Amino acid sequence: PFMPYGVMTIAASLRDRGFEVDVVNLCTSDWRQALSAIESRPADLFGISCYTFHRHAAAALGAAIKEMFPEAHLTIGGPHVWALARQWLSHYPAFDSVVIGEGEASVLELARALRDGQPTEGIPGTAYRRKGEPVIGPPREFIDDLDGLGKPWQHFDYGFVVTSRGCPGKCTFCCSPELWGRKIRFRSAAGVLDELEELVIARGHRFLNVKDDTFTAQKSRVVEICRGIGERGLVFRWCCDTRVDCADGEVLAAMRRAGC
Repeated sequence: PFMPYGVMTIAASLRDRGFEVDVVNLCTSDWRQALSAIESRPADLFGISCYTFHRHAAAALGAAIKEMFPEAHLTIGGPHVWALARQWLSHYPAFDSVVIGEGEASVLELARALRDGQPTEGIPGTAYRRKGEPVIGPPREFIDDLDGLGKPWQHFDYGFVVTSRGCPGKCTFCCSPELWGRKIRFRSAAGVLDELEELVIARGHRFLNVKDDTFTAQKSRVVEICRGIGERGLVFRWCCDTRVDCADGEVLAAMRRAGC
């Protein structure tokens, strides 16, 4: 099971700035294993990633964490709580805050406030309680320079990559436009290739999953990445998601030659 990529970029950003960070994937753990994993990792700040399908487990885990470490700050992020921050804080008193939107800058600011003994209320990109009532803090701008984020491949081993944020589509079943906005932001081809080289050559992966909403949204960048895979001697298989109106013969041929 995949670890949310955003959790790893948040952790990498924190580690790069001197914070001690541990990342634990509990999705294949039973309840006793999950509690044991948490109990052995006391911390000042706990963060949970929440998707709709496991919201009840996330809430129960948060309550258990607060019982174990009542003085710790407990926050939660992810698509489910982005849209329901007030409701989450109203229903689940164990949580001190909700991270809304991209978490790298917000969690870093939260960690610095806790380290320095400063208030955590009012941090942009978060929701919190004021006099017991849920409050949505100032919005945080989207991150334009995705290459400036922490580099998880320098810290973790994993089998998938995310090279952009956003999607040009307006599919009625998908929340991507609400989460990421209409503008797609791309990592550079060189940055993506550095990550692929680490995962394939140093870590030994033979298959990787590209988890962009629409990987081929920028044709020239895809072709450059595919060309770079060959030039760097990266031999592996991979798959991706895209839209039929964002692909053509040239792109598909380049992808196939690169192992897709």
